[in-house]
Amino acid sequence: MDLNQFSLNFSFLKYIDSDRYMRTKRAVRKINNDYEILKDKELLSSWFFAVGPSSALQLSKSPYLKENFSFFYDDFTASILPDIAFGRYFYKPDMNVNLSYRTYGNNYEGFDNFISTRRHSVGVESVKFLFNWLGFVPFAGAAVTYANLRTSVNGVDYNEGKAALGFVFGWDIRVTQTGSSILRTNLRYFPNLHMNIEGEKMMFDHLEFNFIQYVHFIGRKITLRR
Repeated sequence: MDLNQFSLNFSFLKYIDSDRYMRTKRAVRKINNDYEILKDKELLSSWFFAVGPSSALQLSKSPYLKENFSFFYDDFTASILPDIAFGRYFYKPDMNVNLSYRTYGNNYEGFDNFISTRRHSVGVESVKFLFNWLGFVPFAGAAVTYANLRTSVNGVDYNEGKAALGFVFGWDIRVTQTGSSILRTNLRYFPNLHMNIEGEKMMFDHLEFNFIQYVHFIGRKITLRR
């Protein structure tokens, strides 16, 4: 088979500045006014909820598969999962503390064998925002979670629950600190998270990468409308 060494591609790129109106004097006055209102109502620190799609990308191979189902050992798994959180933002230290819930699963099928895995995680997270560069606000922190791990092997179920310590990092798109909602990206990693099956490890230490998460600060929008 011969492959053509040349290819021709076209693309169109348009720059969109959705926050350009904030550079006007009128917008600056409104932001300053909103800040004073939220400060007076003690809503610069506020409760929030967040929801969005995330993914779980395999980082480690499972010794259990290598020992018992070697034909699945090199399979790469990735899952789409919900990322739901509820917590509180603290204005002065510029940090969050929140509860989060995620769940994901994978299937292995072939040679008359079927294996399914499922992880449910509920945890407490705390992150500190590091700096604000033109509305890009990175953060880093830690999470303590309780993970319910399940693996079903040809109809035989194995379950294990355990606490796990992990890392949380990512960034907010935060142009002002008076908005009622923002967009967030979360990444989470729990090193060596696994369950034991017949003396071997089934790995669950996936990298969780949140595409985009909608974050809403409760009470701000109603207060500013008044």
